Formats: sequence, structure tokens, C-alpha cells
Amino acid sequence: KLGELKQAIADFDQASRFDPKFAVALNNRGVAREQSGDLAGADKDFTAAIAIDPKLPDAYANRGNVLRGRGQYEQAIADFEKAVRLDPRNAAAHNNLAWLRATCPDEKYRDGKAAVEAAKQACELSDWKNPDWLDTLAAAYAEAGEGEEAVKTQSLAIERAPEVQKADLQA
Repeated sequence: KLGELKQAIADFDQASRFDPKFAVALNNRGVAREQSGDLAGADKDFTAAIAIDPKLPDAYANRGNVLRGRGQYEQAIADFEKAVRLDPRNAAAHNNLAWLRATCPDEKYRDGKAAVEAAKQACELSDWKNPDWLDTLAAAYAEAGEGEEAVKTQSLAIERAPEVQKADLQA
């Protein structure tokens, strides 16, 4: 969280040496690697974490983000859906699934109705307070052809956003 990614990776390396079956350490190292731009290393860590603990929802959700970034949309959707099945209260996984279903560059993976459902779930789990997830819901409504709801929801996202984020959400 301090942005010291090299140190975080080194610390997670050490944790993994102490306990090679510590799936959470591998998942967290994957997050640090992803943030440092090492997508191949991140993917490897998330996959290793899943191999050790196939019921670790964050590893699926995180790997889904890497896969989405690589354009492997079908696999990303499968990982996001697995994360949601393992932890139905994982708002971030619902949001990531919704964003991909609403905005995927490959239209065969877009599904406005599914995006709205997933985005609503993320918003409900966050008591409708997370502006990023409201933004996703607005995109989902737009993809579903519900323009008025999209505008209303985007306005709410802007209203609830911190000042530094408002311009991005307005754009």
C-alpha cells in the first residue's frame, strides 16, 4: 500500500520460502507484480495460488484482471465468475465481471443484462457508495440500452466521487 513494490515482492518471496503452500502470499505477490508491470509473473503467481488453494476467490479475480488485460476475455470471464461463486460478497469480482461484460472491445463477450446484474450486486454490497462501481453500472446500463438509467447512475457516481476523480467520471 505504500508503493514499495520491490520490497513487497521480496517480503512475499520470503513468506513463500517459509511456507511454499501459503497461497495468500503468492496471490499478494502477484498483485505487487501486476502493479509493477510484470503481468507474466503476476499470472504465474495467481495460477500457483489457485493450484494450492482452489477456493481462494481473490486469486481468480486477480488473474481475471490480468487475462482481461491480455485480451483473453473468455478466460477472464470464467475467472471472475469463479471468484463470485466462491465468494458472492466479493464486490470487486462482481464489478470486474460487470465492467468486462459492459465494455469489452470484443462485442461477442458484451452482455448488457449480465453486466447490469453484476454491477448492481457490486453496488449493493458497497451500499451504493463506491463511485467506480456506480460508473460500471452506468456503463452496463448503456450497454443494455437503458440510456436514462445510465445518465442518472453516472451523475450519482460523479456526485459521490472525491473531487480529484470527478473530471474523469464526467468525461
